[in-house]
Amino acid sequence: MSSYMITIDITPKKNTNLTQGVSKDNHYFGCKSQREKIMFDNNKIVIEGHRSNNIAVNNAFSTVRSTYYMSILKTFIYYLANYGAFNINRIVFDVDNGKSETLKIEKDKFNDSFCKPINFVFPKEKLEEIFEIENTQNAFFTALVYQVCAVEANNIFENFANSWRCFNCIYNRVNGNIKDKDGITRVLNEIETDSSPLLEDTVNDSWKFMQHLKDSRLINWFNRETKKKGNVDSFVNILGIKRYQDKDLIERLQEVAKEIFDKIEKDVALIKERKGNDEGIVTPKDQRDKYKNIQKLKGKTSYKFDYLLITISYTMYLRNKYFHGEYGYPQILFKNNDRLDELNATAAILQKLNWVLLEKYYSKLYETNF
Repeated sequence: MSSYMITIDITPKKNTNLTQGVSKDNHYFGCKSQREKIMFDNNKIVIEGHRSNNIAVNNAFSTVRSTYYMSILKTFIYYLANYGAFNINRIVFDVDNGKSETLKIEKDKFNDSFCKPINFVFPKEKLEEIFEIENTQNAFFTALVYQVCAVEANNIFENFANSWRCFNCIYNRVNGNIKDKDGITRVLNEIETDSSPLLEDTVNDSWKFMQHLKDSRLINWFNRETKKKGNVDSFVNILGIKRYQDKDLIERLQEVAKEIFDKIEKDVALIKERKGNDEGIVTPKDQRDKYKNIQKLKGKTSYKFDYLLITISYTMYLRNKYFHGEYGYPQILFKNNDRLDELNATAAILQKLNWVLLEKYYSKLYETNF
C-alpha cells in the first residue's frame, strides 16, 4: 500500500474567505478503495490518497491521461468555479512507498488556464460530481476542460480551437459515430424549443454576427462548398435552407443564390420568356427545378434561431479553413483584420452554446467514455 499527497500552493486573485478550508472526502465513488481526499484552503489545495501498488514516482505524470493530472484538473476547475481565479506557485508530489520520495511538477502548463475570472455558467451542484469521475476519458470532463481552456485562453487561435473541440466532443459523444454535419444538426434541432436565457443570448449574438458578415464572405463560402456552379444540392445541404423560417435571411440567401448560380438564373429567365420552351438550354432540368424551389421559399417575419444554424455552419467552414491550413500561415496573417474578428465572434458564440449543451446533455456525457 502506497500513499501520496499533492500539495498545490496558490495565490487567489480575490479574497475567498476560505479561512477554515473546505474538504471533499472519499471521492472516486466507483472505486471500492474510496482513495482520495481533497482539501481546499485560501492559499493551498491538498490532494491525499493511496494506491494498492507501489507508485512509480517519475512515471506518474508521464502521460496526459495520468489520473494524478486528472485529480489536479478537477480541483483547479472546482476552485475556479467556486472561489475565482488564481495563480499557481508550486505543485509538489510526495509519495510514501515505504520510503519518502518527492517530485516537483511543472506548474507553467497550468498557470495560463486558471488565472482569469470566468463566468461559470453551469449548475454548481452538478459540478460537485466531477469528483466521482474516475475514467480519464469521460466525455463530460473532457468537454468541460476544453471549455475552460477556451474561455481562459489569451490567444484567439487557442480560444477558437478549444471552443470547437468542446463543441465537437459534445455532439460526437451525444450522437455516436456519425458525420459531423448530422451530429451538429441533431443537437441544434434538440435545443431549438428550449427556453434558456443563455440560449436566447447566443441566438441574438448569432443574429448580430450575420448582420455584419459581408455578402462576399457568404459567396466565397458557398462557392467553396458547392465546388462548381450548378451544384444546387450542396448549396441546399450546407445551409439546410429548406427548414429556414426567417424572411429576411431567406431573401438574403436567395439573392446570394442568384449570384452563385447565375447561369441557372439566366436559363430559368430565358425559359420563362419563351413561355416554357427550354430548347437549347444546357442547364439540367432537375437543377433548374431545385433552384426555382429555393427562389419560391417564403419565411415568417422573424425567426432568429435560423441565424444560430447558419452561424454554426459558417463556424464549421472557418474551422476547416483554420485546422486544415487552407488559409496558409493563419497566425501570421490574421492580425487586426476582419478574419480575426470572425474568429473572435464565432468563438464567443460557441462558448455560450457549449454552456447550454453541457447542461442539457450533462447526464448522457457524464455516463459516456470514449
